[in-house]
Amino acid sequence: MSEKYIKKAFNIIKDFLQLLATVSVIAGVVFAFIQVGDYRIRTSADLVLKFGEYLDDDPYLKISQALDTEDKTVKIFQPEGPFSVADVDRYLGTFETLGSLYKNGLITCDMFKTDFSYYVQKEYLNEEIRGYINDVDADGQELWPNLVFVGSHFANEKKIDCSK
Repeated sequence: MSEKYIKKAFNIIKDFLQLLATVSVIAGVVFAFIQVGDYRIRTSADLVLKFGEYLDDDPYLKISQALDTEDKTVKIFQPEGPFSVADVDRYLGTFETLGSLYKNGLITCDMFKTDFSYYVQKEYLNEEIRGYINDVDADGQELWPNLVFVGSHFANEKKIDCSK
């Protein structure tokens, strides 16, 4: 073979290898983005499961059960109700943390809606709890801005569109 054909073949092989390298880099980047997306969803699911287990244990389960009533005369706070201010503060603090995780995208909208929106609605729409939150916020403390955010956002879960 002549030197001309060898150079031509070498250039074709070189161009093919450069194209192959470019395609490999692009495929690697796409694969990395897919892995990051999967990791975020797995992390979100792990957080949801851990908080779900936490809320399914005392005293939070009892508070959730007390809030899960249509009877407006049921009291939450002591002395008429069974729970101290500290109990309710810890319960609300849990949902404050969940609200922060949701706002920062660490828990997906679908997972939050499925696993926590009902509980947030019950506490957010409970007159006694709302009165307590409003009293604390009126003092300028704003202890639960993320709880108020998810409470107002998920007050009617049927209207929440997580596809956005």
